[in-house]
Amino acid sequence: MIVSGKAYDFDKRRAKQASADGYIIKRVKPATFAAGVRDIVNACFSVNYWGVLGTLPVPRHNSLRYGGNTSCVTMTFPNERTLIFDAGTGIKTLSDSIMKDHGGKLSAHIFISHPHWDHINEFPFFAPFCVPGNKFKVVGAKHGERTTEDLISAQMDDVFFPILVTDMGASISFQDIGEETITIDDNIVIETMLLSHIENCVGFRVTFDGKSVCSVTDNELYTQNQDFRTNRTRRNSSISSKALKF
Repeated sequence: MIVSGKAYDFDKRRAKQASADGYIIKRVKPATFAAGVRDIVNACFSVNYWGVLGTLPVPRHNSLRYGGNTSCVTMTFPNERTLIFDAGTGIKTLSDSIMKDHGGKLSAHIFISHPHWDHINEFPFFAPFCVPGNKFKVVGAKHGERTTEDLISAQMDDVFFPILVTDMGASISFQDIGEETITIDDNIVIETMLLSHIENCVGFRVTFDGKSVCSVTDNELYTQNQDFRTNRTRRNSSISSKALKF
């Protein structure tokens, strides 16, 4: 395990090549250092909910228990590998935490379940996008001929927002997916499934070291007496496997 003041991806890769199981960046925080080491040793990952509501944020007293923000969930793995699911208003709370605790430094995969506003409308306000050196891969399903990049970029067109995706300081790339199996860094496996929701909506099952957790939103369920509306894209899609790396 390596503890270093260097936060560059190059140094993290070198540590991994040297068979390091963990890479912790100084300055370490006494309150979380022991837990971080324990997670690396035990190959654990954590799940944090930054927004859980649908449709609209609700900042009022009866939403205090679960928070009033719309969809955003993070999964954090050893060596500070991070997956972000959806970019509703909860991603702004996540953004504030990263800017405060990590100086805005972050490289992550961002999985967009579908491009309804409550899942993407706070994407432009994620401050780590503006930090040079950060790297993000945004992953989602195509909608007809419109790619994930098209859908995200459209809400940041200069008519609607003063900063374009291409103006941000971080490196941001995009990838379209269907129903398939994705592998990140050889040991994080993500299985995707198209859900029963208007247009293409993707659910995710993440497996690491024999442990699995799912991120599934906006899935209409039906009783046996109702017709099940199957997404045509799902019936025609095939299962494939690919590596997804920066």
